[in-house]
Parts: sequence; C-alpha cells; structure tokens
Amino acid sequence: MAHVPAGALIAALNWYRANTNAHHFGQTQSWPATKPLNFPVLGVWSTKDTALQEPQMVASAQFVGPGLWHYVRLEGVGHWMPREAPEVVDQLLLQFIAMTGATAAASQAATPKTRAMNNCSRSRL
Repeated sequence: MAHVPAGALIAALNWYRANTNAHHFGQTQSWPATKPLNFPVLGVWSTKDTALQEPQMVASAQFVGPGLWHYVRLEGVGHWMPREAPEVVDQLLLQFIAMTGATAAASQAATPKTRAMNNCSRSRL
C-alpha cells in the first residue's frame, strides 16, 4: 500500500465539504461560517464537467475576499481539465500567478517550512 501523507484524507474530505451541502454528510446544520480567504483564488470550471456544476463554482466567490476571486470557464473540456487540456490549464495557472503575484502572497501567509518550499518552486518558473 502506498504511503499517504498525514492530513491527506482531511484535505480531501474538506474539498467535498466545501462543494456540497452539509446534509449530504448526514448533518442537520450547515457548515460553520468561515472568514473569507484573503489571497487570490482561481476557480476554473469546464462546460463538459459532469461532477461539478457551474453554479457551485461561481458560488465559491462568496468565500473569497473582495477583488480576489478570479473565474475562468473552459468550453468543451470535461472534469479532468489538466489531463484533457494540459496546455490550457498550464497557461491559466502561469497567467494567474503573474497577474496576482499569488506565489508571493502565499509565501507571506505560509509557515516557514511552506515558505521555503514556495521559494524553491518559484525559482523553477
């Protein structure tokens, strides 16, 4: 069995929690309110996605601070965008990073360990 990093299951579940209603998990109350994210966020949705609907993606803007939500709609691509249109996804990510300075903002808010990792990956671009 492959090694799974600590926290991987929690991260995966949190993704589903963020994109579903609480009652889908048997809860009787809504998810607790959180503060809006205070860093740039890129939401990408594709028109042939059968797992995520566009209103779900667009509604994600409510969890991001003013002016920090960036949304892109890809035409004719399915759920697995990086696999089906890798060049397009790569360009979107590179443009987003260049436009927002997302790497710098993330490193300011990061822990020292994460900050060091960001600096390494930034030097490769």
